[in-house]
Amino acid sequence: MDKYNTLWILHKNKGLLSIYLPITIFEIPGKTIQDIEMSADGNYLFLCTDSGLLIVQTSDGKLISTYFQGENLTTIFQDKNTEIFWIGSYGKGLIRFNTLTKQSKRFKEENGLPDNSILQITGTDRFIWIATLAGILRVDHTGGATKLSNLKIFNQENGLPTNYIYQILPDPTDRIWIGTDGNGINYLDKDDYCIEQVMNETSTHNIYNFEYNQSNKLFFNDSQEGLGYLDIKKDTLVWIESPSKNYEYDCIALMKDSILLTAGNGFLMLSDPKRKLSIIMDEEFGLTEIVPSLNAIYKDKNDHIWIGCKNNMIRVQSNVLSVLARPLNSFSNIKVNNRYIRTSKDSMFDYDENQFYFEFNAIHYLATDHLHYRYLLEGYDKDWTYSKEGNETYSNLSPSKYKFKVQSSIDRNFDSKNEIHYSFKVLKPVWLRWWFIILIVIGILITIRYFVQRREQIKNKEEAIRRKTSELEFEILKSQVNPHFLFNSFNSVISLIEDDKDKAIEFTEKLSDYFRNILKFRNEQLITIQEEMLVLKNYLELLRLRHPNQIVFEQGNVQQDSWIAPMTLQLLMENAIKHNEISINNPLKIIVFCQNDFLVFENSILRKRSNVDSTGFGLESIRLRYRLLTHKDIRIEKGIDYFRIEIPLIEKQV
Repeated sequence: MDKYNTLWILHKNKGLLSIYLPITIFEIPGKTIQDIEMSADGNYLFLCTDSGLLIVQTSDGKLISTYFQGENLTTIFQDKNTEIFWIGSYGKGLIRFNTLTKQSKRFKEENGLPDNSILQITGTDRFIWIATLAGILRVDHTGGATKLSNLKIFNQENGLPTNYIYQILPDPTDRIWIGTDGNGINYLDKDDYCIEQVMNETSTHNIYNFEYNQSNKLFFNDSQEGLGYLDIKKDTLVWIESPSKNYEYDCIALMKDSILLTAGNGFLMLSDPKRKLSIIMDEEFGLTEIVPSLNAIYKDKNDHIWIGCKNNMIRVQSNVLSVLARPLNSFSNIKVNNRYIRTSKDSMFDYDENQFYFEFNAIHYLATDHLHYRYLLEGYDKDWTYSKEGNETYSNLSPSKYKFKVQSSIDRNFDSKNEIHYSFKVLKPVWLRWWFIILIVIGILITIRYFVQRREQIKNKEEAIRRKTSELEFEILKSQVNPHFLFNSFNSVISLIEDDKDKAIEFTEKLSDYFRNILKFRNEQLITIQEEMLVLKNYLELLRLRHPNQIVFEQGNVQQDSWIAPMTLQLLMENAIKHNEISINNPLKIIVFCQNDFLVFENSILRKRSNVDSTGFGLESIRLRYRLLTHKDIRIEKGIDYFRIEIPLIEKQV
């Protein structure tokens, strides 16, 4: 047997077996044990079952005798006269049983009981307290065999919140604590027996079980919140964190000071509220398919706990407390870039050694199946990660300081008392260290300054060349266009003076407006389309005086706020007139509109019969100007009966 009270057996066929000695299961087949009491000498147990009273040996659970066979016995309590036991039944009243004479006396409603169904019997030095389906009955210990003496009933008629009581418990001051069905915790004062409700937090809850300790703490099981206790002196309520919070425990008992043993379907649980530690005892402790009965629990003089269940009885010895310990943690392996490291020496790693694998484990001698981990990498994780697995991998960690922390638990309540950690640092590469960064920044600033200055020089030089070239082209264009147009205009004036003096005057006025706009925009590199259309319309009016009804002009949708080189449309208009035959029967059709960031100038085609000398300067000058201004080419499209030129639009002034 080891220090944890486990007996190890080497079996010939089944190998190594273990028996956990502090927990013993006694088989009681076909019976449901509903309450337990022990004889004064400690040799026998009295078991109330759903089919009679069983007397068994304490040592091995061997059946000695059976009484009241077939009756559903719910509870048992030993009188101050240790030979007398009070036994409660369901539907058949209260039984007073003498273990020496084996005589019994039954009391029912006609003898003063509120109801023939007894739920629990307990007592103080002064009285015996009996909970029934119709309230609580108080009687003396030493009543005669034929009657119940000093009888008093507490029910809803005189202040009890409900007639259905799960448990009644006297404390050392003779107060009677009452666990109710749906009305929380109540108590009866020891002197006037005034019924008071305790703690509003549990006023509507079902309170199944009570246990009172010497520190004036009342431990209980609440159907909604699970385990808790009232600190009577401080008048405070504390809920106990446990692996099975909100679980309805069938019975509870105190072991030593405030260590609680609770039983639920399939398991037992130890809880230490002071240490905030709990452990579930189930299959690992040999407990399988246990079904405890409500409040069927008894603590003997040796601090052993007896629990009544369906088909069996469980004995839990006091040395079971040795299992109530936190797991021990350790690192199994730590690998960096698939290389094992020693935690005692290795803590600094190069920037490219940033793939970390942690393998850790925890040891608890008996609760290995209930082990849980939580871990956190400080400097990387924002919160704890919870897992049943003892390993984790971190990839591509950035240069920084880190601390990997691991905690383990057998009840999902974690604290730092059993924490292990490993601190390390991933160094920055040389090019990210402060002195190297300063050198690089200085070098970059020097290089940037050089290239900025060089770029500005090249840009200024190119801008100067571009501006001079554009100005030169523009001046060449104006020098060639203006004289040619001026000579044509003078000839038109001379002709009109001879034929129609009024038209000559009108022509001269429009010519004056036209040249006024020319002078206005002559020094501009770009003008808006709106301004260019104004010049074009002035020019068109002059042409219509020279060629009445021979030119049809249509303006489509144009972007008025876009920009264009001045006199572009006039050149295109002159080019169309120069190369096409125009007459009243065959007027020249011209349309101007915008399409897909281009200004479109389109004219109809009717070639002159005689060849026209052309230098091609007009279109070529437009092409060159727009290449300089926008780095885009104009588009020329020639169809059977139309000629189209698309000029790139300029969104803002260059």
